[in-house]
Amino acid sequence: MPAHEYGDAELEDLRRRTLLRSAVGLALGISVFGGAAQAAAAPIRRDDEHVRGRSGGTEDLGQMVADIQQLIAKSWPVGEKVWPGTKMAEQYLILVSERQAWELTVNGVTPLDRAEVDALAPEYSWMYFFTSWKDSRATVIDLEQTKGDDWEAEHVPLPVPGPESNFDLGTHEFFHDFQTQQGWRPPREEEVLRYPLEPEWPLYRALVYDALRKALTDHERREEHLAAAAYWHRKWDDRFGADNWLRTPDVHEGTAQFFSTQMLAAARATNPSNDDERWARSLSLTYDWSPKVHPAFLWSKNSSYILGAVAGTLLEMGGGSWREGATTKDTLTDLLLTGCPAIDVGACWPGSSAGG
Repeated sequence: MPAHEYGDAELEDLRRRTLLRSAVGLALGISVFGGAAQAAAAPIRRDDEHVRGRSGGTEDLGQMVADIQQLIAKSWPVGEKVWPGTKMAEQYLILVSERQAWELTVNGVTPLDRAEVDALAPEYSWMYFFTSWKDSRATVIDLEQTKGDDWEAEHVPLPVPGPESNFDLGTHEFFHDFQTQQGWRPPREEEVLRYPLEPEWPLYRALVYDALRKALTDHERREEHLAAAAYWHRKWDDRFGADNWLRTPDVHEGTAQFFSTQMLAAARATNPSNDDERWARSLSLTYDWSPKVHPAFLWSKNSSYILGAVAGTLLEMGGGSWREGATTKDTLTDLLLTGCPAIDVGACWPGSSAGG
């Protein structure tokens, strides 16, 4: 299938939805800025704060804490392989609930005095925060704040179980703290979405995502799917790149989502150190294209998360020293598709017959 025809039919509904939402925004005189854009969209990313931290509220807290520690013990030692320098085996996750507190590491669970944790907490209301702890860093999560059942059943992805949700929240947010501690300096565009919203704006990104997801699952046609992704990525960049307010979340959230996805995949693996098994497990944490995924590409930065998860997985599978580029200005999609010809499909994957 020629790259310029890739996925047009199955994504026509997205074009229609974009035009409809843009028209509604104009009719109501709505200007969407930054966080307001995030709130306006239907959140579908797997690690949305209303989903990834969901504990359900009915599980025994002691058992949940023990289950989260088992996930940590199984997966965090692999973190250095997924992103060198994270030193996950030396990190701490602190959980609090009402008057209780626990310190979790790869080695086990230690009860804490809740007052000791509260003394480090910020003055504002929080679900999680970061702090220096002993000889390293800790991500602190309030389990009372991660409860809730406000997820709408028609949205995807569906929440993962409570222990995995809180593990995923802690791992994802740890990576953001790691970014800060390492002095990452991604570009800081003003997060403003202007109306009217052209249908090609989310459509091209959706086509990139669809092609990258297929590159993960359809090994025999991987180069073709990567070529299609490169085609749509360049069309988007040529048309909207100069006004790309998504570059900052693409860098910051895309890399964090890739990391947390691989950590959760490692936790689910029989052998977390087996890269092939981990990558295969991570497929269940990304999503085939369907109309239910459309909201991720409308109005908000949700698409940054799921694009980062698939692009990062493909980069890691391909090998090479690509991570340093993500700490400055390049998105994972940029790093994957730069130099990948949209026509010469054989040059898009390391080891292919056409080079690359």
